[in-house]
Amino acid sequence: MDAPPRSAWPYAKSSKDSLVLIAPYDGIGGARRALELLGLEPALYISIEQDPACAEVVKRQWPEVVTFGSIESVTDECLIETLAKYPKLQEGLVIGGPPCQPFSRLNEERTGFEDERSDQVGNYVELVARLKRLFPKIRWSDVMENVASMMPTDRDEITKRLEPIHPSPPYLLDAADLGPVNRPRLYWTSFEVYDGEHTELIQEKEHEGYI
Repeated sequence: MDAPPRSAWPYAKSSKDSLVLIAPYDGIGGARRALELLGLEPALYISIEQDPACAEVVKRQWPEVVTFGSIESVTDECLIETLAKYPKLQEGLVIGGPPCQPFSRLNEERTGFEDERSDQVGNYVELVARLKRLFPKIRWSDVMENVASMMPTDRDEITKRLEPIHPSPPYLLDAADLGPVNRPRLYWTSFEVYDGEHTELIQEKEHEGYI
């Protein structure tokens, strides 16, 4: 079955009872903080992070968080049991950035998809697909992020591997457009990002020198 085309950003301010945020490779809760900056409060926040120190930061900041140590540990049974406690959920948002070391230009020994850590791209796709299968009444959207300095061949391969959930090329955005940090990143989204001077849809272009 083909993935649906990208639609517009679906979330409204009234998210407290209806929105679930699931954040694989969550780090210190960047996805959750982003929703705060947008004025959105999810009814349920699930953080998936293997680093205990990062997980502790998330727990201190958002005590209501439901945590898992790795994406592989998130079983269907765990998801069903957790989401069943929130019967008003209507919208689901998955935001995650699988490990960048296989792809980053800063890694002089990068090997792309020959690095076993790149398997997490497939695990991300599998998680999103499972959520759609287990909870079809929830409207799911997702964002996957990674470094802009990856080889064009790896970028195209990631796009191909994401086709089961959304067959679209990534957007290029740089944090330097909004603040003091130069951090160009690629974002594969299931929804359209509004056109503007700070967004670029990657097609056949190559970008060098990014971290």
